[in-house]
Amino acid sequence: ELLTAADGDDKQVRTAVIKALGQIAAAEHVAGMVQGVLKAEPGPERDAAEKAVMFVCQRAQNPEERAAPLLEAIHGLSAADQLAMLSTLGRVGGDGARKAIEAAIGESATHTAGIRALCNWPDATIANRLMELSKSDAHPEHRIATLRALIRVAPLADSRSDAERLELLKQCLTICTRDEDRLLVLQRARSIRTVGTLRFVLEHVDEPAFTETACETIVELAHHRALRDAHKEEFHTALDRVIATSKDATSVERANRYKNNQTWVRPKTSAN
Repeated sequence: ELLTAADGDDKQVRTAVIKALGQIAAAEHVAGMVQGVLKAEPGPERDAAEKAVMFVCQRAQNPEERAAPLLEAIHGLSAADQLAMLSTLGRVGGDGARKAIEAAIGESATHTAGIRALCNWPDATIANRLMELSKSDAHPEHRIATLRALIRVAPLADSRSDAERLELLKQCLTICTRDEDRLLVLQRARSIRTVGTLRFVLEHVDEPAFTETACETIVELAHHRALRDAHKEEFHTALDRVIATSKDATSVERANRYKNNQTWVRPKTSAN
């Protein structure tokens, strides 16, 4: 019944149903969910439908088998629908998905759809390819998209060490040509909770374009008491820099509280 409703004409119902399917469906239901993805309007509804399929596929124990039910479901679709489903394949990842996406990238007519799909990749196994495309793709907008995707996946927790994750993020910074991308690097750095990250971010506190973002990342790192206590002297120095430099009242308040070994409670929002 849910699968039938996912392909219905009521957008509100489709949205609620696809969310439920993401939680309870199994591999054998992916083909039906694909119809829901194709029915969904481009934008937030399509994104949510794609993520629901991703959630179902990710429940497979073997990462390389996750895309199998989706690839099987896509196989019988029209060429146009197969192209439309590339984005979902990118969210799921795995070798099978990678082959289909790379084939699309290799054709001029489908190149853009392939790049968009690759930028959805769920982990850092695609990092080298994103790095390559961010430097060499013929289209400036694709170089920007693949770089931002690389910045997104670089710090994700996986089998890499914290040092390796941070090193990749540093490499991202060296190829950034826009301040908005450099800011994204400094924002994503807070996902790597090490004193090495603190030292990296501190280098950018005195650069006006990056001061506030760097200060926010420093206080986010300091929020983790075990990390802060293990490197107390370095964190106190960094927090003093935040207090002296930041114009953001919240960052300054947090820095003062952490220096005094006090807690800080994140304000509740509707998203929380």
